[in-house]
Amino acid sequence: MDVLLDIGNRRVKWAKSTDIQKLLSKKHTPAQQQSLCHVIDFAGGIAPSKIAREFRAVPEPGSAWISCTGQAHVSGHIQKVFLGQWGIHSNFVDSRDIQHGIKNGYLDPGQLGVDRWLAMVAARYLIPDRPLLVIDAGTAITIDYIDITGLFQGGMIVPGFMTIMESLSQKAGLPAVNPDIKGLEHFTLQNQDTRSSIVNGALHTAVASIEKAIARYRKEVGKKLVAVITGGDGPLINHFSKFRIKELPALVLIGLYIVSRDHDC
Repeated sequence: MDVLLDIGNRRVKWAKSTDIQKLLSKKHTPAQQQSLCHVIDFAGGIAPSKIAREFRAVPEPGSAWISCTGQAHVSGHIQKVFLGQWGIHSNFVDSRDIQHGIKNGYLDPGQLGVDRWLAMVAARYLIPDRPLLVIDAGTAITIDYIDITGLFQGGMIVPGFMTIMESLSQKAGLPAVNPDIKGLEHFTLQNQDTRSSIVNGALHTAVASIEKAIARYRKEVGKKLVAVITGGDGPLINHFSKFRIKELPALVLIGLYIVSRDHDC
């Protein structure tokens, strides 16, 4: 058993390799799949003691594999805890030129965020021989296109749902809003209070960016295109989108599991 960690800007998502194997069995609903993964929130700060408590009951793994696009000090805390608790060093992965059937189309392949790369590796593994639009909806929303041959042609990055609202508070002086995601039942342009105006404005912006990309690529490649979405805001955006988007929770962790099997990262 290995431990797999995806360190982002706000959270650490992690799972045991044995649970990722269960996830790949495809016998679980998206909600059940999501339950196989764990989250450590560090938006308000994180200490080694919190990390140690998280992994105290985890059996000693054979190795630890990390994707890190977030704050470096968090990965440093994790490495110290793993070395002290289990005596193991962490293995960090990065983006490649070619890996698992995908050719990296970036001018500088190493510049591509490893989270985006791993999500594409996982999507291609799960849905081979189809053109793919891989959407990761987190702090930032990334929208990446892989053609039917496996060539990653490029993508775009836009602010995520929460990031849009935070920027309005910080840069425009609007009220800070931390919405109850489960309570979002309306998707409207006609809002009669500032809070709803901010929430629905941010949601429309996020959804519109994704829908625009899906429409563009569907026009280009037709019905063969499969749009997949992962990330914390994936279910919310998918709920309000007019397009059918396939929810694939924990794509980055799945990709991390796939490349960790190579043992040459």
